[in-house]
Amino acid sequence: PGSPNLSYMMQPGKPSQGSTSLLIGIVRLLGITNRYLAAGGVKGDSHFPWHALSNLSKIGQDLDVWASESQDTFSSLEAVFGQPDSAVLVLSKLIYHLIHCLIYRPFLPVDLAELSGTSQHQSWQIEATNRCFLHANAIAELVEIGKASSVLDWPAFVGYCVCTTGTIHVHGAHYRGQNGEVFSASQEFLSREMQQLWERSEEHTSE
Repeated sequence: PGSPNLSYMMQPGKPSQGSTSLLIGIVRLLGITNRYLAAGGVKGDSHFPWHALSNLSKIGQDLDVWASESQDTFSSLEAVFGQPDSAVLVLSKLIYHLIHCLIYRPFLPVDLAELSGTSQHQSWQIEATNRCFLHANAIAELVEIGKASSVLDWPAFVGYCVCTTGTIHVHGAHYRGQNGEVFSASQEFLSREMQQLWERSEEHTSE
């Protein structure tokens, strides 16, 4: 059975595109995201992040379109890992989750008490925090499943994805909340990510 985070990200829908087309599309969005962050992110934007015309909102809308176009391809884990081009498909999905992590990570609070208000800014930050952890968790779970698969030859870029999720889960590991919250498994995920990064370091050292 698939995990809750991955199941949420993999819903049946529109006809799928080819794996190469999906990868090109999501890499293009990663490039746009990197330019957005290099220009200062929210600080370099002319609108509040929750505004429909903000650069962040535009990136989010493009991600939604990509997800809609690829829903059928990612309808199940079996559909992803059971194909000859599974490495390309998994990499595409990792980048999709990574972009969400990159654009929402700047809004993570140091303390959850910062999110206790009811202003528009705080309600949006709560949603951004939840999205950030949802996608970070999905990366951690996808990498863990992929690691157990003999089909995949992980590119070095996956290490960057794991490192990015670690910077998010290190926040969640210090949050106090109820079991079942989106950040409640952060300590476990962080331990796995540290192990995965150590293993990748060992692999490169032995080469």
